[in-house]
Amino acid sequence: MDLLFSLLFAFGAMLCWGIGDFFIQRTTRVVGNIEALAWIGIIGSIGLTPFVINDLTQLINTSNIIFLIALGIVVFVAAIFNFQALKEGKFFEYSKDIKKMINKPVISVGKILDLDQAEKHLQNEDCDLVAIGRGLIADPHMINKFMKGENYNFCLECDGCRYLAMGKESLECPFDEDLENRLE
Repeated sequence: MDLLFSLLFAFGAMLCWGIGDFFIQRTTRVVGNIEALAWIGIIGSIGLTPFVINDLTQLINTSNIIFLIALGIVVFVAAIFNFQALKEGKFFEYSKDIKKMINKPVISVGKILDLDQAEKHLQNEDCDLVAIGRGLIADPHMINKFMKGENYNFCLECDGCRYLAMGKESLECPFDEDLENRLE
């Protein structure tokens, strides 16, 4: 019975995380990073208060309140940096460090919109392989076109391919014209 309860709880937690992540991404795009984090903090505090209400009397002293406020500020700043890292594709800094620690191939991902960016990370030895997401959504034939010396479409970061966040049923780039038309 304990195993079944644990599995159901784990499934519920993953489901809630997925739904929460979906709404966080939508909210971030609508109101911005700082406002989204503020709402997450407010709603989280309200939602968790019933679970700690009996212990709040132990926390009410000056040093604990100062500690909680300082900790809240640290977490808020760290979350802003994390959001910014996701936005700018800074995971290659992590993969470079991981590559130094292990003797296995390291694959990294993050904001690879064209093959020039991928090549830059390979030449800098940030990783051994580069995963390309949005770039290949913008042009699924990018690599073949590159190998033939043809122009390929690159991602313009319009976020139109974010099909789940946009309520779409298919994953595609909204700009399906050729490269010259996309740049006009």
